[in-house]
Amino acid sequence: RVLDKKPRVREACAEAAARLYGKRALPAWMEGRYEEAQTLNWIPQVLCEAYSVFIGGRLGHVAQLEEYIEQHVLGCGAGFKDRERAMALFGFCAAASQGPE
Repeated sequence: RVLDKKPRVREACAEAAARLYGKRALPAWMEGRYEEAQTLNWIPQVLCEAYSVFIGGRLGHVAQLEEYIEQHVLGCGAGFKDRERAMALFGFCAAASQGPE
């Protein structure tokens, strides 16, 4: 529903997915629980797809998607240590390299 025609639905779904990833997958990547983290690889994929569609179609919500990706997928601004930030980036790259499932 992140690509829904209704802006409020898109926003709510993107935010919920990003928060889910931030609560479940991000800590799992940082703690070395890779298989658990990979179960939510679809979230960065969907957010990046939405970003591409929104920016290409000038549909708005691009800044919000950037914020969700930065805060909940990459953990920017959360005060993580270097290793934790590296693992968050690794998780993002791992999800992106898998492509859509």
